[in-house]
Parts: sequence; structure tokens; C-alpha cells
Amino acid sequence: MQFGKFGLSFQKRKSPIIGIQSYFVRILALVMGLLLLAIFFLFIGVDPIELYLDLIEVNIRLFPSTLGIFITLLILAVGLAIPFKARIDNIGAEGQYIMGTIAATGTAFTFPYLPPYILIPLMFINGFIAGAIWAIPVVIFRTKGGFQGSDVVVSFLMVFPALFIMEYLVSGPWRDPETGFTYSSRIPEAGQIPSLNEFLSGQIPIGLPFEIGGFPLYFNVPSFYVLLFVLTFIIILILYYLFIHDRPQSKNSDNEESQEVQRQRVKEAPNLKKILGAAIILSGIVVIVFFIAEMIRLNKIFPDLIDDNFIIVLPFEINDKPIRWHLSPIHLTIFLGLLIAILSYYFLFRQEKGVPKTKIGYEINVTGKNQAAGKTAGMSFFKVALITMILSGGFAGVAGVGEIAGNQLRLTPVSPGYGFTAIAVAYLGGLNPLGIIISALFFAALFIGGNAIKLTQGLPGTALDLFAGTILIFVLVAEFFLRYRLNFKINRRSE
Repeated sequence: MQFGKFGLSFQKRKSPIIGIQSYFVRILALVMGLLLLAIFFLFIGVDPIELYLDLIEVNIRLFPSTLGIFITLLILAVGLAIPFKARIDNIGAEGQYIMGTIAATGTAFTFPYLPPYILIPLMFINGFIAGAIWAIPVVIFRTKGGFQGSDVVVSFLMVFPALFIMEYLVSGPWRDPETGFTYSSRIPEAGQIPSLNEFLSGQIPIGLPFEIGGFPLYFNVPSFYVLLFVLTFIIILILYYLFIHDRPQSKNSDNEESQEVQRQRVKEAPNLKKILGAAIILSGIVVIVFFIAEMIRLNKIFPDLIDDNFIIVLPFEINDKPIRWHLSPIHLTIFLGLLIAILSYYFLFRQEKGVPKTKIGYEINVTGKNQAAGKTAGMSFFKVALITMILSGGFAGVAGVGEIAGNQLRLTPVSPGYGFTAIAVAYLGGLNPLGIIISALFFAALFIGGNAIKLTQGLPGTALDLFAGTILIFVLVAEFFLRYRLNFKINRRSE
């Protein structure tokens, strides 16, 4: 690009900016986006400092509501980060999310007589399957159709059939017969995910529906913790052998990998003692978390922090007004969301000196950086694309189940657009599940605070879209400059 004597050009970096520096660039982009918004607010007569302070205060007071949205954004964004890491652009998480809500609603309506401990897991399983199925066409067109950019087009177009199916169901067979409005009947009580308030106050059955040795399996008896430890330990070992353990290949294999890849895997392969030790530690952490939750429920710890109605009363005030947190907006899917983020990081994103620690993580990383090099090393792009898109679509479906069975409790024809917002959440988090936890919390705060300050500051109804859109643009620009540099030249030749 030439401007008289001055020239601008973009040059691809030899290696993209990674690590702490990449997060600094993303944070800088976020700050610049907020500064640009501040300038805009000044032009329309709104004090940006007062607005941002109101935004912070609203989110402190409504923090449980922020966490309610955070759950959905977290699961969606972690799911998107997986194919993004392999350079597969799943833009259609919104459609996969919608299919998850449809599958969950249909499951609850079909089996309302099932007990909650069977119906709710079944809803999550069906939601995962529905979201994964909705993502598979992206893999087919990308790997078999020979169209490089088909993942963007196909994944986006798959959103609209999902919307049409949802609108048909709420306008026809699932329409609420009591009101006649275009939304579904309320999900049966057995299919409603309990809120944290119901969980802590004992309004829901805590124990399991059977006994061992004549003792009921409730949180406050040792038998529950023994069973929980054993089950968690077994699940961790199964996940290890599914995603980490790499069986040796025959030297005569037609799909033999390069010697460098083989040496790297042997070097990174953990021994059995480390695996058992890690499984024991993680199982112990799960048991401790459940034990602390039970102690809070029984009011044996933090007795002054939680009142008789299990409303948290913070020990400070803002503007001479007490802060009380009612935990009903937080449903138990938050634990599933955090578990998905942690396990995804451990099995897919964890690295040492820039090298992924697991087989599938290594293949995703290599495929994303250089698909041709991955093919030379014996990696199947179809397999990587299929695994990443199944996980991505499945997690989007799980997020839909959590939202419909934990928050909305009925299917409506209006989607909040969480699937599209999650794209910015994933990139702001650096396509790393641990970073996504922070970015999901930030965008959830924008949702809650943006809706509130529209009333307090007299902002137009599109203020929330302005917030999210501006941040998204700056985040995407930051991602571009992580891979490209701007060259500025002065042409000194005489005219």
C-alpha cells in the first residue's frame, strides 16, 4: 500500500507471538477497545468513567447472574478453541448450541417420569450428540470437498436450519398449550438442573439412590467419598489411555511417523507411577471440593457469611448499600464447565517448551501450524478434524443443555447469540482453556453490566452490541498482529 513517499505492507512473522507476550497484546487490544468506547461515550454526552464504575458495581452486586452466563460462554469458548487450534474455523457454534437445547428439551418431554439422576445426565448426553452431529458436515466439506474455506461457510450456514427447527417446534408441536405463546412448555421438574442455592440449602436430594452395606450414600457419610474417589480415579485413567497413551507402532507400518516425532513421544511419555500419582491427586481434589460443599450446606463453615436462606452477605458495602448474593442464577453446570476447561487443558493444550504433552494435542498443534508437515509425519487431517469438531460441537450442545435446563427452563425462538460471542471469548483467552476462564468472565460481565447500565445511563438498546462488537474487532485485530507485522517504508528515490 503506497501513500506518496510512504509505503505500508504486512509481512508474516517467521513464528507467531506466543506465551506471555501474546496475552500482553490481547490485553492491550482490550484496553484500546475500551478507550475507543470511552471516546464514543464522550461524544454522546455520557461520562465514560462513571459508566465503567457503574459497570463494575453492577457486576459486583449481580455476580451470581454474571456466573450464570459465564457457565455457557466458558463451555462454548473451550469447545471453539479446540478446532481453532487446528486451524478449522467453526463459526457455527450457535447452531450446535441450539441443537443441544432442542435435544435436551425433547429428552425431558419424552422421559418426564425418569428420576433426575438419570434424566439430567441423559439430557447432557443427547445434547452432546446433537451438537456433534451438527458439526460433522463441516468436517466432510473441509476434508472431502476440497474447499479450503468451506469450514467457515458451512458452519455458519448450519446455524439457520437449527433456528428454523427451533422455531417450528415452539410454534407447533412443543408450543405451550396454557398460554399459546411461541415458546415451549416448561421443562419437567425432573429435568431442571438444580441451582447452587437449592444444592446448598438441601432443597434437592443430595445422596445417591442406593446404599452400600446398609449405609446411604450421602455427602456426610464416608461411603460417598470412598465411592467418589474410586470413580474419579477410574475416569482419569480411562481418559489417559484414550487421549495420552500412545501405543508403539510397527517399524513396517505404512503410516510410519518421522523418527523425530517418535523420539519426542518417548521423551514426553509419563511413566505409570506419575500417572497413578496424578490420578490420586486429582481424585483427592474432587473429594475435597465435595466435602467443602457439604460443610457449607450444613453451615459448619462460613456461618457468618451465609444467612438462613443461603444468601451470601458480603462484609462490606458499596454506596452505603449492603451486597447480598442470591445463588439461584448459578446452576450446577458451573462445575461441569470448569471440569471441561481443566480436562481440555490437561489432555489437549498442555505444553512443555512449546511441545504438547499428549498425542492428540501434538497432532492438533502440528496440523494447525502446517497441515502438510502433519501429513508427512503420518497424521490424518480427517481424523484431527473429526475429533476436534465432534468435541467442539458436542461442548456447544452441552452448553445449550446447561442453559435450557438451568436458566431458561423452556425453549424460546430467540437465541441470545452466545455461540457468536464465544468466538471473541476464545481468542481473547488465547485459545487456552485457562485463559478462556478469565475472558468468559469478562464477557459475562459485559452482558450483565451492559443490560443494567442501559437503564442507569440512558443508553440505546444496542449498547450491549456496541460493547461486544468493538471488543470483538480489537481482539481479532490483535490475533492478526500476532502472526503478521506492519512494515513502514519511506521511498527516498527522487521523483
